[in-house]
Amino acid sequence: MRLSLVGGWLLSVALAGMGGYGLARSNDSGAAPRQDSDVLEQLKTQQALLVSLRAQVSALDSRLGDASRAPVMGVTQPLPTPMAAVTSEPPEEDDAEVEAREHARVEAEALVSRGERVVEAALVTGHWRQEDMLSLRALLPTMPKTQRDALLSRLITAYNEGRLTQDEQGPLF
Repeated sequence: MRLSLVGGWLLSVALAGMGGYGLARSNDSGAAPRQDSDVLEQLKTQQALLVSLRAQVSALDSRLGDASRAPVMGVTQPLPTPMAAVTSEPPEEDDAEVEAREHARVEAEALVSRGERVVEAALVTGHWRQEDMLSLRALLPTMPKTQRDALLSRLITAYNEGRLTQDEQGPLF
């Protein structure tokens, strides 16, 4: 959070508190009525405090801005790499790991392909049916994020442009 936002919030709370206190004191039946000169003096004091607080917050805000633009002082040389990492060969991968990774990749491609077929078929017909929504809803959680976002962007864009109409009311996916 920026310091100026905190300062502005703090000033608002302080002014509201002082105003509330003054209102409570003015409605107090046991207190003698205040003189106009006392009220004016108190207002001048509060205004001077407000100006002082604003100046302090501005000074802190400018210092914070200067500090954020200052270059970070730290290590100027790159960290040394361990010799074992440089000299050793990459670890041999287990056949099971390679097969598992390949299987996951193929499965992700199949999910993306099925999702694209659902959206493409709907775009060709111009109608988004309940079945389309349910099949896409089943595929979305297991799809990779980038492909899922691209597919949903394509679907939403077509709907917003009027190239796709919903057969039933409800969410698109």
